[in-house]
Amino acid sequence: MAGECLWTPGRDRAASARLMDFTRHVERASGEPFVSYDALHRWSVESAPEFWRHIWTFCGVVGDPGIRDVVDAVRMPGARFLPDARLNFAENLLRRQDAAPAIIATSEASRDMTLSFAELNRDVRRAAAALRAAGVQSGDRVCGIVANVPEAIIAALGAAAIGAVWSSCSPDFGTQGILDRFSQIAPTVLVAVDGYHYGGKRFDCRQKIAEVVTALPSLRQIVVVPLLDAATACAGVPGARAWEDWLDPGADSTRKPRASGPAADGSIEEIYDNAGGPIEEDALRVLSGPQ
Repeated sequence: MAGECLWTPGRDRAASARLMDFTRHVERASGEPFVSYDALHRWSVESAPEFWRHIWTFCGVVGDPGIRDVVDAVRMPGARFLPDARLNFAENLLRRQDAAPAIIATSEASRDMTLSFAELNRDVRRAAAALRAAGVQSGDRVCGIVANVPEAIIAALGAAAIGAVWSSCSPDFGTQGILDRFSQIAPTVLVAVDGYHYGGKRFDCRQKIAEVVTALPSLRQIVVVPLLDAATACAGVPGARAWEDWLDPGADSTRKPRASGPAADGSIEEIYDNAGGPIEEDALRVLSGPQ
């Protein structure tokens, strides 16, 4: 017995859906009409190489899709789509560079802020320049002990922009839990908050960060984001620099993110510089906790 259909979109709403935009895109490119969703779905399965090539084009992905469309299409799991593609996540995310809000952040500690796309681009480029200055290269690991704050996004995108690998954990992890995660990847740079607020309480993380730094000899640079006290954020953390000092305004912040893509072993291969055009997206809203 078929289940009851609880809701069906109206004709106008269905016609304006992104799926219908994609259907019309494929119809124009292929000359083949699709009279129903079932027909489109059947085509996507039977013509997988064409489907994935159209997905890349329709979505406006910045990068190189490569030569091969599908490898081992009949294996599941095991099928690989666009296996030679090379792209950079940061480059695609930061194509928009206007004054519209990119991040709207709020926290229990009333540390509220809004970053425009232009400001986010600026700060990501500053972070990428700071990482380059620290000697970070494509494939190196950058790690974060960070709350859900804009600085975490900026650091992650700065790492991605130069082809580095980002790994993070929450600041409420214990020292051993952090080391269990980060000691496996030999990170070169650590970005950490000095503490966080949760449930009306302040939690100081500086001693824990110091223990992590001491136990990770691969670290070249330690950056502390002050969420509790800017004046003492780096106190007791060996070799630490404050976030704003690290984002040196005099650093080269004019270079665009590098395009890169995941290799078979999960590392990142740096490919080329490429600028993108504007895209329309809603702002990312960050609700911080622990904060």
